[in-house]
Amino acid sequence: MSPSQDTPAEVFAALDKHGEVASLIAPGGHDLGIPEWQARYPNAQGFAPTNTLKQLAKKRGLRPFRPLAEMKVERSDVTVVDLPGAKTGSAFVRAGNVAYVDEIVGNNERLPPSKPFALFFWLTGSAPGLKVNGVYTMLFCSDKRALARAALAHLDGVETIAFAHGPPLRGAQASSARALIAGLA
Repeated sequence: MSPSQDTPAEVFAALDKHGEVASLIAPGGHDLGIPEWQARYPNAQGFAPTNTLKQLAKKRGLRPFRPLAEMKVERSDVTVVDLPGAKTGSAFVRAGNVAYVDEIVGNNERLPPSKPFALFFWLTGSAPGLKVNGVYTMLFCSDKRALARAALAHLDGVETIAFAHGPPLRGAQASSARALIAGLA
């Protein structure tokens, strides 16, 4: 999910202990690490939200991506959803009691390093800390309420929430993230 760029060797080693990576998911705007991961896992199939596919098709050197809805999940405790309401595409993944909520909420430890982005994140109240990503909801959502409602539909019983930006939260802190999402619905 949202493969990182310049991934440390020890991260790959820890992941490889669990078996071969079979799928790579690239939600909108999260494709910088894809070349590295496709090279490392040549048999992994790429999947992306429908609204992300055109953007990925324009990138040279990437293997093709299929719609997220075509991804076959073999475990009953895993849910992968192409969330509605995002112009650039948004993916939600849940495995057991852990969920990845993509961009709607972030847990940025600090403002972005780029001064223009830092200013925009500060002006929209998007960082630092656990916040609704105002930049994302303002610029990249066509219907933030639909996006929030769709994410909430899959968050019951989740104990850990992971984000596109920032460390995951567990327990009561994850409940705070869920409450921020509910505030958008």
